[in-house]
Amino acid sequence: MLTALVDRLIPPGEGGPGGVEAGVVTFIDHQLAGTFGAASTWYMRGPFAEGKPGQGWQYAPTPAGMYRHALEALGRVVRAEQGKGVAEPGAAKRDALLTRREKQPFDLSGLPSSAFFELLLNNTIEGYFSHPF
Repeated sequence: MLTALVDRLIPPGEGGPGGVEAGVVTFIDHQLAGTFGAASTWYMRGPFAEGKPGQGWQYAPTPAGMYRHALEALGRVVRAEQGKGVAEPGAAKRDALLTRREKQPFDLSGLPSSAFFELLLNNTIEGYFSHPF
């Protein structure tokens, strides 16, 4: 599912490789398996209140936990709506589905789905423009 999402955020084109071809999925996987995913250098004690944009991460789950919950929830929502997974419909349908899901919140175990999409977009951009590992 992550591959399908990254593919739509930075699709392949005539100007260069897309996010998948550039290794963004591997980058995100490595980030989530390390200190970033575990938030091991962050202050992660509550209370977790809705913060202001400049206050940084204000959620109880780590980034890896956010991905885990969000991808599972998104998969449930998409299967309930379409009877298929995110990766199965064509690119245009995936774009429409993801745009709608980004703007219409879905149940993410009490977390805002917009926070996941912001995290995913930021990590995708970081992976695309970072030095290969």
